[in-house]
Amino acid sequence: MIRPIQCTMDTILSLSKCKIDDQAFTRYKNWRELYTAHARPFPKLIEIHEIKKVVYIARNPKDVAVSCYHFKRLVQAFGYTGDFASYWDYFEKNQLPWAPYWAHINEGWKRRHQPNVLFLFYEDINKDLPGTVRKVAQFLNKSLSEEQVAQMSKHLNIENFRRNPAVNMDFLKEVGLLNSGEQSFIRKGGVGGWTSEFTPELNQRADRWIHEHLKNTDIRFPSTN
Repeated sequence: MIRPIQCTMDTILSLSKCKIDDQAFTRYKNWRELYTAHARPFPKLIEIHEIKKVVYIARNPKDVAVSCYHFKRLVQAFGYTGDFASYWDYFEKNQLPWAPYWAHINEGWKRRHQPNVLFLFYEDINKDLPGTVRKVAQFLNKSLSEEQVAQMSKHLNIENFRRNPAVNMDFLKEVGLLNSGEQSFIRKGGVGGWTSEFTPELNQRADRWIHEHLKNTDIRFPSTN
């Protein structure tokens, strides 16, 4: 079982095998995002009802598991060196940080009609990024020209993300917090990448697990329609 860790500055520095100067994390102000980008707790109900606007993004659990698997292997602080089949066992049994997956998705789905919640599927974003930019802008009461939509879509393109030092985490590789030989923090950004890790048997097992959790809900992931 992978046990959750408290990702404080002291924790990160103690887990690093290299000597890091005092300015390392000062120069990279968004380092905490590395540990919370994949799954954040849903904001407290009182916060949502009062002032917050929440953009909730749901993704097919098989793609989520593969993405998290490579993320855990990449970051030294997690210390995961196992294979994907073992990781799926943890994922399915809710034995990972930020679990359980289905409780999180169901909570977001139930609140999707609240005026300050925008519920999106990752698969729809991937299919129509400009349309998603327009939808989010409208949700945030922002007016964008078509030129601005095009500029934003280009900025958010996965290839540009991969080259963007503000989000690609290359700095953490330079200071020794990411394992060498693993896939990069910004990977493929696509849909259906789970096929590279699931064996036919594991896929059948995952499909049964997904069906069991979806059968009493009206949640339907675009990729499974």
